[in-house]
Amino acid sequence: MTRRSTKRRFRILARNLAPALAIGLVFWPLSPVTGQQPGEADDGDPREDPGAAPGEAPGGDDEGDTRGDDEATTEPEATAPDSADPAGDAEGADDVDIDELRERYLELRDRLFESQARAQAVASALYSTELRVHLDFPSDRFVSPTGATIRLNGATIYEDSTGDIADDRAPRFEGFVAPGPHRLTVAVKATHDDDPRFETASEHTFTVVAPRGKRVTVRAEAGDDGDIGYEWDRSQSGSYELALDVEVDSEPREATQAGHTDGGT
Repeated sequence: MTRRSTKRRFRILARNLAPALAIGLVFWPLSPVTGQQPGEADDGDPREDPGAAPGEAPGGDDEGDTRGDDEATTEPEATAPDSADPAGDAEGADDVDIDELRERYLELRDRLFESQARAQAVASALYSTELRVHLDFPSDRFVSPTGATIRLNGATIYEDSTGDIADDRAPRFEGFVAPGPHRLTVAVKATHDDDPRFETASEHTFTVVAPRGKRVTVRAEAGDDGDIGYEWDRSQSGSYELALDVEVDSEPREATQAGHTDGGT
């Protein structure tokens, strides 16, 4: 190969490589990964930390702080010992002033008695009327009562499930009520003795006016004079004659008490 042909080949090679060399000279100063120039420090790379001590692991301070926090959080808290001292409590109990407690007790008792006296005075003023209620069942032997109920203003004041209203004439209720109108309800159940299939249940409600300072006596008589229990098997006919007769009287309480006293002497 002649020298002339060799030079020619070098010129061709240089002409082809000139653009690649120019591009390489432009991008050569940049780092292939971070785009930083050689020698420029990365703030986020611990390897370029100039303040790190020789032999110290990167990020040592942060790890040490983390370990310290973990140890602080996992360390069990010390519990305070129980300071309860029975002897100290006993000494505190001995320090209680018995005389002071007695005075407080007497004061509270006096207040309680005063409250009770006031309550009784108010009750005597509000409920100054005495109410007595009788309920009887004087029917003949063919009908027997099986139950009775008396209600005063909706509240039950007497209840019988054994037929006592046919055995005696004792008062079924005695108590005090406020002056004014009151509603009495009387309910009676009965059975015909000749034929227990025939049962009755009647209920009546009426008003009683209670005058102030008086005794009001209510006498009620319930009954059934019908013959259906006796006649049904004979003629398949009969009757019910349900009735409730009520009588109301009033008299001064003082006169009543004086009469009882005179009669007892």
